[in-house]
Amino acid sequence: MDSDQATKPTQQTQQPPCDDCPDPNPPITTFHVDAAVAQERARLYTAEVAAIDPRYAKLDGAQNRFATATAAAKASFDDLKQLLERIASTLNCELTEDVRKHLKDCWEKLQKETASPVTTTECTDIDQLDCDHLPGDAVQLASLASLAITCAARSDAEFDALAALTDTLGPQVTALLTDAETLEKEVCASRSDMQRSYVEYLGLAQRFEDVQREWTTPTAYGCKLKASFVTLLHRHTVVICIKVAIFRLDQWAKMADDARQAKAKDLVALVLECAARPKPGETGQGQSDPGQGGSGGTAPAPPPTAPQHCA
Repeated sequence: MDSDQATKPTQQTQQPPCDDCPDPNPPITTFHVDAAVAQERARLYTAEVAAIDPRYAKLDGAQNRFATATAAAKASFDDLKQLLERIASTLNCELTEDVRKHLKDCWEKLQKETASPVTTTECTDIDQLDCDHLPGDAVQLASLASLAITCAARSDAEFDALAALTDTLGPQVTALLTDAETLEKEVCASRSDMQRSYVEYLGLAQRFEDVQREWTTPTAYGCKLKASFVTLLHRHTVVICIKVAIFRLDQWAKMADDARQAKAKDLVALVLECAARPKPGETGQGQSDPGQGGSGGTAPAPPPTAPQHCA
């Protein structure tokens, strides 16, 4: 080997200095927003587990408990039904049809006037809501959140009342039977005020209708309870995903504001950094480079549309 060639230093290609000076604010902001959203989502789910799991546990054995409750109250239920029929037959003989109709009209009228106001919330929009396709507008999200919370509370109450039937159905039948027996004794003892007896009968009949509406087969009860739970679970999930979407928007606004403030504190360095970059459309040698541009310390901004995956 030639000694001159051996000692000749290897010539290395000189790389031009990198002109790319990316702004780290957007990616780190996205990272922090995603991290905060993940923590908030986990917090919300953890809180909901405390409300959901005890209700889910009530599904276990509910059908058998309902079968036991209805079997134990079956004789009293049949006695009650026959007793109310006897009372109605007696009162029909004692009072004319016109009198009974007038009393019933008054009963229904006063029932409506004295009943507690019932606000019916339409929950179809919540029950059909897909958390992957939420609106991006903050006002719309806030309105949906309010509706979802109301609907979730309503489904909680409906499920709890249905699940409690295994414990409450028997006592309701017993209490009704006692009141009906008392009324029959008064009617059969030639009570002078038959109109009053008829109004009391209307009250008993209404209570019996409420019990009869819930008196079903154990299989039908079990399916109804499961359907109620699935509705409840969906509504609680929707509450979470909407809250997460709102939280994400709030986080973007906060992070963008923090970035603007940080940028203002380091304005001199950012100006010098900006000035050291080639102008947009030019390389360092003044040649055109359409694909090269500087970041200029851009403050992070939220995506153009709200994030769609929320739960």
